[in-house]
Amino acid sequence: MKLRIQNFRSLKDTGYVDIKPLTILVGKNSSGKSSFLRHFPMLKQSFEEKTRIPLLFYGRYIDFGSYKDIKPFYTDDDYKLGFSFIFDEKKLKKIFRYSIFRYDETLVNYFKNTEVNVEISFFEDKRNLVHIKEIDINLFNSNIKLILNIENNFIEDILIDNNSVLNLIKKSINELKDKRFNKFLDIFEEFDFLRKNRINEIENFFRNFRYFERNGLLPEFYFFLKKENDISYSRKIESLFDLLILAFIIRYNRKNTSLYTIEIIKETINVLDFDQSLINELLPKTWIKNIKNLNIDDKNRLYNLILLKNFFVLIPNINDYITEIYKKSSYIAPLRATAERYYRIQHLSVDEVDPNGKNLPFFLDSLSDVQMKNFQKWTYDNFGFKVFISKIEGHYSIKIEENNKLINLSDMGFGYSQILPIIVQLWYSSFYEYRKYRILNKISEKIIVIEQPELHLHPKFQALFAEVLVRIVNSSKHFDLKLIVETHSDIIINRIGDCIAYDQIDSDKVNIVIFNKEDENDYSEIKEVNFNENGEIVDWPLGFFIPENRGCKK
Repeated sequence: MKLRIQNFRSLKDTGYVDIKPLTILVGKNSSGKSSFLRHFPMLKQSFEEKTRIPLLFYGRYIDFGSYKDIKPFYTDDDYKLGFSFIFDEKKLKKIFRYSIFRYDETLVNYFKNTEVNVEISFFEDKRNLVHIKEIDINLFNSNIKLILNIENNFIEDILIDNNSVLNLIKKSINELKDKRFNKFLDIFEEFDFLRKNRINEIENFFRNFRYFERNGLLPEFYFFLKKENDISYSRKIESLFDLLILAFIIRYNRKNTSLYTIEIIKETINVLDFDQSLINELLPKTWIKNIKNLNIDDKNRLYNLILLKNFFVLIPNINDYITEIYKKSSYIAPLRATAERYYRIQHLSVDEVDPNGKNLPFFLDSLSDVQMKNFQKWTYDNFGFKVFISKIEGHYSIKIEENNKLINLSDMGFGYSQILPIIVQLWYSSFYEYRKYRILNKISEKIIVIEQPELHLHPKFQALFAEVLVRIVNSSKHFDLKLIVETHSDIIINRIGDCIAYDQIDSDKVNIVIFNKEDENDYSEIKEVNFNENGEIVDWPLGFFIPENRGCKK
């Protein structure tokens, strides 16, 4: 997955950052790397909680303050926050699993380098509640803009490449009055009110395009219906465009053309290969003959109808997929909780270590005996110690066994309490969590976001930690695991290079993202560098860890 963020704090435009199995973020303090990294927990808490706003800036994972605090200093009030994605082939197959493209592998292959760009304009009301007022999405080489009416929750206008689709829909609705369409009315009875001019003014047509905010990046869109008996209900917007496409196709076919043939024509035409799909040799000759004489306006109208249908079909799928990705990400904060000698027993079922590691004893107690033994073996093989949890008079205590000595975690060096939450989450996600998602038939991938794992760690332990990151990446062949680590440690970076040099990991699985900001009143600049096959960093900036042209004075 490649990810791009625009207009978020000091991040004006990150460009597409390649999120590889092991992605290292480096840079000076306040250079923007934490903003990039912490957008993961911000979206996670936004999607998990029931909120009155689309983005939850302060929650149980991260505190970004308020809407004003994420606004870049270089923009005015009317700015757009952008999230863009480029999905690989495997992810696209999952996105299209419930979409109109699910039967066509060639389309999935075509889409695998397609950019999905989402830009959102917000509005903050008098109660400091943030609402979405505009959504810009670049899809199929076209820009589609939705202008929302915040007070009444309907779409004020839809623009394709800055042109309103109002006239397009108006003309298409008139085609429903064609007598050739009468024999299909029983199938589309619920839309019959369009033929009877139940909408008095076409300019108000979009008031029937309603949206409802939900726990996701984008709202959910519906077409609001009102029948003659004044019973109101709704349908997905794509069903309306599907109807208008059918009406168009019926108009350019013989009067006795069956609905089955009409459906085949509709399914054959696609936005990716529009001109050729219109005259596919398998389609009826009458259709091909008529369509070759189609004027450019009607041809563009058909294209836009299909584009809009595909758009409203794909958006919920993409939205659900993005929501799944962020909800299943884990974030470990830079300062973890200080170890306590005893913890009050709470019989909680915990399947994730919280950002500060405060629930670590409850997580460990939730492990089965087999899981705990496997974890102890894993930590001993990789770090030379074992972790135990004991219960004494209603309290937990975490103990470390090292060199055949069992010591309470609070009596160990501070580094142990800082690294242990990270180690536990890495082990659990890489060895157990993916199995649960596979059993539940959910997306089997995970992003673990870690800030400054090297805090209070001995250099040797930092090197061991780097080696463990490499082993985890290599052991996750059947699980799409991404590790994003923000660090100031040259030891961790150099050790990863050593692992590449000794063929312990492929260089194409590692990416280093450098953040730089020369001045507080400037925006962040992002640059990606990579290791070569010899474990050497290509194009590493001079003086990154050591001040350039400076030495120790006598």
